[in-house]
Amino acid sequence: MVKIKETYSAHSKALDKNGNPVSAEIHYLVFGVPDEDTALQEVYAYVPKSIKGMELDRVEIDDRADDTTFKVNVTYEKNSSSATSDDEKDEEPTVSFDCGGGTRQVTTAIQQIRIYSKRHADKGLNKIETNPNRTDAGLDVNWNGKTGTDSEVKGVSVPTAKLRETYTKIMRPSKLTTSFKRKVANLTGCVNKTAWKGWEKGEVMFMGCSYTAPASGSDKVTVTFNFEIQTNDKNYALPNGQRYPNKRGFDYVWAVTNSVVEEDYKYPRNQIKEIYVAQVCKYRDFSELGL
Repeated sequence: MVKIKETYSAHSKALDKNGNPVSAEIHYLVFGVPDEDTALQEVYAYVPKSIKGMELDRVEIDDRADDTTFKVNVTYEKNSSSATSDDEKDEEPTVSFDCGGGTRQVTTAIQQIRIYSKRHADKGLNKIETNPNRTDAGLDVNWNGKTGTDSEVKGVSVPTAKLRETYTKIMRPSKLTTSFKRKVANLTGCVNKTAWKGWEKGEVMFMGCSYTAPASGSDKVTVTFNFEIQTNDKNYALPNGQRYPNKRGFDYVWAVTNSVVEEDYKYPRNQIKEIYVAQVCKYRDFSELGL
């Protein structure tokens, strides 16, 4: 008859830094079995499959006392999927900020006056115009002076701030799944639909993330999340000199123009017919990124 008895010898146990058990080894004596395989099977069927949050890891022969008696060790380990130690948690993200210089192309001036006209100078009439509405080019910058299909406004490059933020987070490889990569792809090029990290709605665009990790065997991975910032303008200057009260950072402003003849000077120039403010980026919830 098979008999199993737990021994009174010291058991091997280990706790994590929070005092939670992470491993244990318990010793048993098995009586009345003909061989090692039977001893292992009998103990495996007899012992609990989990204790104190630890799961059964292995059952192994330690020693043979006589022909029908074996000493068997049973080991329990903390299940990695339910671990709560600090080493198994994602770390808090760190952030870096950069405000560099860039340029943007401006084709319409905020204000523009004509300070010289050869046509008027030849007549002895030249003077500085103080009324921007009476200039030949209107508010167009670097207009070529032609009308119709030949008309061209080249504009000028002016300095502008280029704001960027980068969040770096240490993550477990188990979270960097194909589903996570799809989420990143779907959010890239989108703008925050609610206030996020101190920025107002519409000011932050997600530019994707990157990481490098071994194909297997890595405990933690450093993931970098990139963002571009364009601040909202609550008093945006439109090409016709008017003001738009709430232009979102990544909204696009454009105008329809045509060529007209300035009655006072009988000279053609471009005139703004319509102005549009277009939302060209999707608004998404950035809390999906887990930052």
